[in-house]
Amino acid sequence: MSVESGQTDTPQARQAQGASVSAPEAALPGKSEYDRLMRLGYAESRVGNYGVAQQYFEQALAVNPGDRMATIASWNMENAIQKTAQAAQATQTVARVSNDAAPANAAPDFDRYINAGYSATEIRDYETALRYFNTGLQIRPNNPYALQAIRNVNTYIQTGQ
Repeated sequence: MSVESGQTDTPQARQAQGASVSAPEAALPGKSEYDRLMRLGYAESRVGNYGVAQQYFEQALAVNPGDRMATIASWNMENAIQKTAQAAQATQTVARVSNDAAPANAAPDFDRYINAGYSATEIRDYETALRYFNTGLQIRPNNPYALQAIRNVNTYIQTGQ
């Protein structure tokens, strides 16, 4: 696919546009296997199976070494896998703070609530984030970090981010 034009750059597309397609290019050994692997990879990525999708894209690269589309798709899946892991870690942080009761004699922990708010924001659980930021704000009234975090989350909610 041409990045600039947004059009598919395949022998069939070039032929439909009136361009000539050479016999070797029209045959492209392994092209159907490549297409099958790419389609399977995209299908898996749409349902969130990023690891499986990446395996399909890597197999497509083995069939068609150096292919730009398969390379980019594989990189995108690596990025999605990393983001999923970060979101899972943020979810665990929020759950841990939610379940950890501070000892009765312990001073309120501002940083704990603010960090939990940031973790909740990362996974787009904005209601939980606001609850933690507001709790932090009760511990340290007028704290600029808590106030800014609350403004940010309210902006995310209003803009649908």
